Amino acid sequence: SYFHDLGLIGAGIRAEHLERVPFEKLSEEDQLIYREHPAKSVEILKDVVNANSVMLQAILQHHERRFGRGLIPNFKVSELSPLAEIIGIADEFIHALQDSIERPGLDPLLKMKNDVFNGFWYPTIRAFSKVFKMKL
Repeated sequence: SYFHDLGLIGAGIRAEHLERVPFEKLSEEDQLIYREHPAKSVEILKDVVNANSVMLQAILQHHERRFGRGLIPNFKVSELSPLAEIIGIADEFIHALQDSIERPGLDPLLKMKNDVFNGFWYPTIRAFSKVFKMKL
C-alpha cells in the first residue's frame, strides 16, 4: 500500500516524480511538499477508523534513517519505529526495482546492499535479507 505517500497525492504530485528526482534538483516548492508529505499523510489518515498511533508514527517516520538522515528536523534516531524501518526499506526496494527496469543489468538486491542498507538497523537488514536469501 502507499498510505505513507498519501500526502504527495493530496498535493497533486505523483510520488514517482518527487522520489525519482534527486532532492537537491527539486524546486523549492517540490522540496517543501516532499518534506511535508509524511505529516500530511498522517493528517489524511488520522481519522480513519483503523489508523492507530503505531501506524501513524510509522508513516510519519518512514523517511528517517540511522545517523539522523531523514526529513524530520532534530529527529532522535532512538525514537525510530521498527514499523517505519520496514516501510522505509520496502519503499527503497520498490525504487531499486524501478531502477532495474530503467537500467537493465542493474541488480536491485545488490543496489540495496551497496546503497541502501547503511541507512537501516541491522535487524531490519537481516529480516529483509532473509526474505531474499541474501548473504550479508
